[in-house]
Amino acid sequence: MKAVAYCRISPDEEASADAYTAEQQQKDIEEYCQDKGIELADVRTDHAGIGFSESRPELDRLKEGDVPEGTEAIICASTDRIAGNVKQFLFLKQQLTSHGLAILCIEENSGETGAGKFAPQLGRE
Repeated sequence: MKAVAYCRISPDEEASADAYTAEQQQKDIEEYCQDKGIELADVRTDHAGIGFSESRPELDRLKEGDVPEGTEAIICASTDRIAGNVKQFLFLKQQLTSHGLAILCIEENSGETGAGKFAPQLGRE
């Protein structure tokens, strides 16, 4: 399988000493891909808040299917990195599916946002 990593960190999180940094997210995704035999074709990172109202240019590129040829999945560290609630996650999943892309989230505990609390297994393989 070939995949693109998606990392997101908000400006508020960046200021926190215990933030789940974009670098740490990328490292975790790289380790996951190595363990699962997944080829990581690219890494995309947005510095934006949780909601879709903030500019997330790298996520926008993914939603348009702008990925390396042969990419089958978008991998994120957790659902709260890619969507703030279940509705956003399912809408995004539908958009990506229209381009032949799946979403994989590597963490079982997917955070404290709506999507993370309601459905921690969303996007898990």
